[in-house]
Amino acid sequence: MRITPPVAERLALALLAALFVALAVLAPIAQPQQYHRLADMRPLALGAFVLPNAVDVLTSLPFTLVGIAGLLRCRRAPPAQRTALAVFFAGLALTGAGSAWYHLAPTDASLMWDRLPMTIAFAGAIGAVATERIGAAAGARWLAGWLLLGFASLAVWRLAGDLRLYGVAQYGGLVLLLLWTRLPAAPGALRLPWSVLLAAYVAAKGFEVFDREVWALTEGLIAGHALKHVAAALGVVPLVKGLRRGRV
Repeated sequence: MRITPPVAERLALALLAALFVALAVLAPIAQPQQYHRLADMRPLALGAFVLPNAVDVLTSLPFTLVGIAGLLRCRRAPPAQRTALAVFFAGLALTGAGSAWYHLAPTDASLMWDRLPMTIAFAGAIGAVATERIGAAAGARWLAGWLLLGFASLAVWRLAGDLRLYGVAQYGGLVLLLLWTRLPAAPGALRLPWSVLLAAYVAAKGFEVFDREVWALTEGLIAGHALKHVAAALGVVPLVKGLRRGRV
């Protein structure tokens, strides 16, 4: 059965409502402190300066590179798509800086500056795909709504120590993107290869989960968290190329 844009929006709201209910019955989810103890903590000495957790810091920088490249090419997208795409790429550019800052000294406080720009990028992706597949009005609604949800989830985490709402903002967004990318492009919209980014994101989460296993498998050459950064950044490259072509 073909899913129409209005049906896709209603399905998205129903899925989010179900996710809210499912998480509401769970106990609050605290940030595990083990998350900050990553496998590869090797420093890099540069004369008198020592860069801690060097590989994770340096592999954060590709986010900034692809984010800036995307921002420079946003003008090639149709006008209706530019705002959400600009938010997405700006969030990515800031994610590189936030991730590097976090990895210099991993704590809950520094993790906030990693997750804040990622939340902006998530909202930009939701708004961009909604605009591309459902329409400009839907894109504006979902962009604003997801920004509010993302900021609220971070506030709840930092003030109450509960990650449940952040889980909705992150994984609920993934579900919506998987649903909406099945739709054809809206009339006059530039269709971008979001499915490649989604596949890269899933691979990145796998590398994150198996950080120490990858470290052991490569005999201390590289850990999963660094590969997470690289995989996620590479998933954005086809989007940048799609904007360079600028074909509707």
